[in-house]
This record gives sequence, structure tokens and C-alpha cells, in this order.
Amino acid sequence: MGGYKDFPKGAWSHSRWSELRRCPRAYDLKYNQKIYQLGPTPLALEIGIAFHKGLEHVGEIASWGAETSVSDWEEASKKARGVVKDPAAGLEATRLLGAYRLKYGSANAGYGDAKVLAVEEVLLGGKLHERIGGFAAIADGVVEEPDGTIVLFEHKTSGRAFSGTLEELSKDLKVGSQACGLAYCGRERWGKTPVVVRNVVTKTKLVGFQRIRMTFTDEELDVWARDQEELEGMIGLKCANRDACDPPVGFRCGFFQHCWGTNEDRETLYFQKDR
Repeated sequence: MGGYKDFPKGAWSHSRWSELRRCPRAYDLKYNQKIYQLGPTPLALEIGIAFHKGLEHVGEIASWGAETSVSDWEEASKKARGVVKDPAAGLEATRLLGAYRLKYGSANAGYGDAKVLAVEEVLLGGKLHERIGGFAAIADGVVEEPDGTIVLFEHKTSGRAFSGTLEELSKDLKVGSQACGLAYCGRERWGKTPVVVRNVVTKTKLVGFQRIRMTFTDEELDVWARDQEELEGMIGLKCANRDACDPPVGFRCGFFQHCWGTNEDRETLYFQKDR
């Protein structure tokens, strides 16, 4: 069984790729200077961490072939509250886990009649090019359906419900998404392309649930892999000033104040620039 502690040194994750594409300055701070977050951890992130921990607990029990009981879910809530500093985050994660259990059932960690193979499983893809190691991704859950289909779950918490039809969502989330990287690595592991399910829990007053099932052709994954090569020329880039950063108005980066100063300073700069 894999896990974050087993993530291979030098491997590139989807998060690392997307950070470099989005903001070379933030990439340099995180991956070169090892400054992962300036200021306190956002509440939304803590809720997501706690929720993941709870699902990991019941998923691990199911992967042993055991039925998950209500008491196992209660223990999952305790573990969720134990991994975050903010009590509000722990309580919200507990609420989400309770609603999740009622929605998908206590048994088998909410995966229905599928066989749970692993949780937090590290999957390695082939090398994308010579300058870096292989691509790697972590599946929050790996299950095998009764017909033999391998399904990789990505658990997501969101502050808003997605709009649009399931087909529109699936198509939109495929484009440059983490799901492509996950499927790419899964193909390396099993020799066939797995299905990816984006398992979304919405943190609104009334908890919402969406399981967005995405399938990929070999051609789509090959196109995705070639698309990553455009970043080769950026590897090792160290931005020393904010001129390299041109995010849209309203963008909130974890290194926002490090690069731009206060919100007022930045808004003034943008208003001047727009004029």
C-alpha cells in the first residue's frame, strides 16, 4: 500500500506541474526554497485534510476485506479531528463524514459493491522527458468493480456546487486536469486505462454529493503527456520579481503578500495597469 511517505524523491506530481505553469515565483518558493505556506493554513484546506483522513481510515479497513461499521466511522471522525489544529475544521469534517456515510452507506467505506484494493496509493507513470524523474500521482481510493474495471477515486471537498450536466462536467474536468495524470499513471500500473471518479462533497449548508465518472482513451492520455513537455524549458526557473506574475484580478495565492504586499497595494497596481 502506498502513501504520502512513499512518494518517490524527484517525481513530479500534478500539483508540482500546475504550480510551475501557474506561478513560477510560487513554484520557486515551495519547491526550491521549501516555503510551503506563508501564514496560517486556510480553513477550507484544513477541512479537506480532515475529511480525507476520515475516509482514509474507513477505506483502509475495507481494503483488509472487513466490513466498515458505524463505530469505524465514528473512529474516522475522531481521526479527522485529530489531524487539524482548528476545532472548527474538525467539526465541519465530522459533519461531512456523517452525511457521506448516510449517503453511501456504512459498509465497505461507501464504495458499494466494489472491492477496495488500496487507499492513498502512489502510482508512477513513465518519464515524460529526460530532465526530470517520472510523473507520479496518488489515488485516494483504488477499487475493482464486479466486472473487473479498475476505478481510481479522487476525493474533493468544494465550497460550491458544480453546475452543468454530468457530461459537461466530465469534459471540462478532463482538460489539463489531475484526473488525466492519475489515469496515465494507472495505465502504467495495470496495463489498461482505469476509470477515474472525482468524488465531490460540497461544503454548503446542505451537503451535496457528486461522483463524476471520467473515462479516457489512450490517445487522450498520450496528448496529455505531450502537453506536459511544454514545461521542460521552465524547469529550474527562479523568478526574482513579480513582473513574471500576471494572475487575474481576484486571484489569491498562498504567497500573495510575499510578492505583492497588501491587497490594497495590489488592487491599486491593477487599476493603474488597466487604465
